[in-house]
Amino acid sequence: HKFDAISAKDYYCLFGILASTRQHQAIIDDDAVKHTGVARLAALKADIANALADLWADDIAASAQAVSAQLAGKPATAPTDAAGSRANDRIAALLARKQVPLEDPLSAIWKAWTTADAASGESAFGPAFAAAVAALRTEAAARADRNAAGFRMLADFTLSSAGWHSSGALPDTLHSAAGDIAIAASGDAVIDRFIAPGLCSDRLSRKHGAVVRSDDFPLGTKFISLHVAGGDAAHVRLIQHNFQQMENVAHGSKVRHFEARFPTWVTIPVGHQATWQGGRSYLEILTKDDVAHFRRSEDGGKFFTIARTDRTGRSWFAVDRVVAHDGPKPPEDELPLPLLMDVGPAEIAATAETIAARWANVCTAAVSGWHAGQATTVQTDLLNWLLVNGLLRNDPRELGDWIPLLVNEYRQIEEGIPKFRRAAAVASEGPGFDAAVQNRGQPAQPGEIAPRQYLEVLGRPASQPADQPARLILAAGIASADNPLTARVMVNRVWSWLFGRGIVATVDNFGATGEQPSHPELLDSLAARFVEQGWSIKQLIREIVSTQAYQSSSVPPPGAAEIDPANRLLTHMPLQRLRAETVRDCLLAVSGQLDRSLEGYGGPADLGGGGGPPNRRRGVYQYIKREAQDHMMVMFDAPEAARTVGARESTNVPGQALLLLNNPFVHAQAQAWAERSIASTQGLSLDRRLSRLFCEALGRDPEPAEADALMAFVESQADAYKLDDASLATDQRLWADVCHVLFNAKEFLYVR
Repeated sequence: HKFDAISAKDYYCLFGILASTRQHQAIIDDDAVKHTGVARLAALKADIANALADLWADDIAASAQAVSAQLAGKPATAPTDAAGSRANDRIAALLARKQVPLEDPLSAIWKAWTTADAASGESAFGPAFAAAVAALRTEAAARADRNAAGFRMLADFTLSSAGWHSSGALPDTLHSAAGDIAIAASGDAVIDRFIAPGLCSDRLSRKHGAVVRSDDFPLGTKFISLHVAGGDAAHVRLIQHNFQQMENVAHGSKVRHFEARFPTWVTIPVGHQATWQGGRSYLEILTKDDVAHFRRSEDGGKFFTIARTDRTGRSWFAVDRVVAHDGPKPPEDELPLPLLMDVGPAEIAATAETIAARWANVCTAAVSGWHAGQATTVQTDLLNWLLVNGLLRNDPRELGDWIPLLVNEYRQIEEGIPKFRRAAAVASEGPGFDAAVQNRGQPAQPGEIAPRQYLEVLGRPASQPADQPARLILAAGIASADNPLTARVMVNRVWSWLFGRGIVATVDNFGATGEQPSHPELLDSLAARFVEQGWSIKQLIREIVSTQAYQSSSVPPPGAAEIDPANRLLTHMPLQRLRAETVRDCLLAVSGQLDRSLEGYGGPADLGGGGGPPNRRRGVYQYIKREAQDHMMVMFDAPEAARTVGARESTNVPGQALLLLNNPFVHAQAQAWAERSIASTQGLSLDRRLSRLFCEALGRDPEPAEADALMAFVESQADAYKLDDASLATDQRLWADVCHVLFNAKEFLYVR
């Protein structure tokens, strides 16, 4: 509120505070709402996991027997029960594939089996398997060397949160150190997937939105890749120089949405090297409802549409690693899954029996490790492979009677979790950033460091707490009772709103270039009482409107206009035009259409784009769309929605009169008012009806000349519509014209 020059150091003190602040969507529901059903969901998931572990032990045994039978060429020896038959069919189909990627757990077995089968049967299987494993080890070592040389680990979440900050519904539960399961919220599967060690937002429900953010770090590579899973419009953003509005060409590529049930690499290009290298950046991964600024153009608007239309609040992500690199491709898979099937030392022959035994040991260890809360990332990947390929039962119809009951209860409770309410907010996480003074504004010429603190030009205290966030120090300084500027500015704004002009006319400028107060002692007195009364705006308004100055007439006393033409001394109440929202409210109130209900969401003016009911609530509840503001609001000087305005303009231009003459909304209110008047004034004389309409519109009885003019207008319209005396009292057209004329009276727009 000062246009005065401030020192460069003060400027960068403030810049450091703002640059250390991040936008976010804060959940405003209390803990009871955020923890809806959490305890019961956790208990049910544990019961489901215990029951599944017992069944899956049988599935592993059946699959091991099927592996042995298939490799030995004796599928007829496989078990004849349902589990054994299913496992035999699955293994047979997996080995019958025409191509198997190296990363597949069966790749070495498949390679050896297909080679040996075509040559000399089981006797050739051992050497073929050994050769396949040797080739895998060579390839894995080469990939590991390339990964070690080409990638730098930025964060590894498998053991901890790696110093990243988390927020959301249940931020303390995001880290899973030893694997977990996600229960499917619907469908014919009990679990959606096994959760690898790392950070995960949907351990209990996809309604538990979350955000994880890194500290600031300097960019030093051309690309950053994240190993993530997720869906429902979740995404990752690379924020550079704290620029969080990402809807443009330069930054659009730094936002990546992902739809992946299992972890996959997502790569973000850093950008122009000369521009961004060494710059402050941070990464954030978010569920859709926690995004402060959602990009509309991504993938043809697909994800924006999901975010706009979804009413369930479901969205999720999981992440386990983040790496930096200069090449365009992400890290390569180092083939841990197929190497799990290596039977061991060379002296152990690779036969159907030894391979089956190795299979059973590896898969049993994975299930046991998961059940004991000790599963590794590789074991989790193996379990997901088994799940996807039908080697672990997951259909409720195959799991007996008890597990489906538990799953149904789980899903009912999960469905009852509400969509959390959020509000735009800011947060200061991590150590923050102290900006260097840029000499002559040149970033390449950093000078002394300007610590984040309250501004010296506004009266910085001699000492400030070292353990408090800089943003809190700034806020405390602004709201301090010892800071006269805040109270004066607020009191002056309220005064300006009530009187049309502030005690200091330049409400946005209290500096040396602003106007001097007309009543400085009054301003200080009101400001002091404002602070004493707990900064109560309601009490301040009550005090001001109780004064003689506010309650005085807008008619100037004799001689006042010559002595004080600007009315700085308040000899009379300034004449004020109604503000834009009030013009609309008055039209609705006079017509009898105003909806006086309080609180809640206002909604668009016409819900459903033409098919819904019109919104007749007060102006403070109106839906404002920045790209398409209401024409009436703009014409009557409502400010742009994207900026704050201390004192609104109050213009008197021809466009306002034209709007009242031609606007469909004004015509609709005239019609409604006329209809109400016809119904409520039956039996009254014509002059009484006109006086009543006049009083409803302007708050006073008409002067004789005004009454005569109205009567003449009625007679003129009656002639135009060819009305007789009997139909004159009930003709909707005539009385709508009368109401429309009264709406267009200049006095209707002003407070006297």
